Amino acid sequence: MSCTVANNEEPQVNRLPCEASPNRSALSSRTELLLGGAISLADQIVVSGCTFFTIYLVSHNCSKTDVGAFALAMTVANFLRTVQERAIAAPYLAFAYQPGFDRNSFRGSSFVHQVIFAGVVALLVLAIVSIGLFLQAPAPMLALTASLAISIPLISMRDQIRAVAAANFQFKAQLVLDIAVGVTQFSLFLLLAWLNVFSIVSVNVALGLACVFPVLAWFFSHRRELEVDRSKVLSDWTHNWHY
Repeated sequence: MSCTVANNEEPQVNRLPCEASPNRSALSSRTELLLGGAISLADQIVVSGCTFFTIYLVSHNCSKTDVGAFALAMTVANFLRTVQERAIAAPYLAFAYQPGFDRNSFRGSSFVHQVIFAGVVALLVLAIVSIGLFLQAPAPMLALTASLAISIPLISMRDQIRAVAAANFQFKAQLVLDIAVGVTQFSLFLLLAWLNVFSIVSVNVALGLACVFPVLAWFFSHRRELEVDRSKVLSDWTHNWHY
């Protein structure tokens, strides 16, 4: 958009062709809004569909006891994902466009917080496994618990990326990420079935590993939007608790 200043110092704005008609601009905005809503709905269908088919495959290929144990593991995972959402993702959504926080380093800080959270969760799970070993808990349950140390950190990182993408109205990138995770996830399931090692433990590990390459690809493609300012990581964290 170009701008020229007359002698009376009042700016005269030369509209671009796409800005010539206010009605056309309003129509375009409504179209973009509807498109964004449709993409967001499609993304939710992908995520929910992957969850449904995962449970379906487990229930048809594992024993009732294993299905119950898997459901318990998913309950624990969903609880920890909720903690991550309230402590890290939700504050980013709330503050990302406020003055002083609409910067790449705030986005980078949120991912540093996410990495720390993932590390704490992994250590906590491994500590529980160690206690279980000391108490001679059943080996299958210990193996399933240990698999959470792999799946939860990776899945929660994907959740944080989805939150950042949503906050920045990058619904297409969000959809591409979730489709890539879904395709990788079910490819791994097929591999497990072919190798005859399909179990609740291997499925749980696959759920985490399915996020690795899509997450790395997202970081690579959005690397210019991320910046880590070590002097602000802690202050950004403490500010998030005002949420």
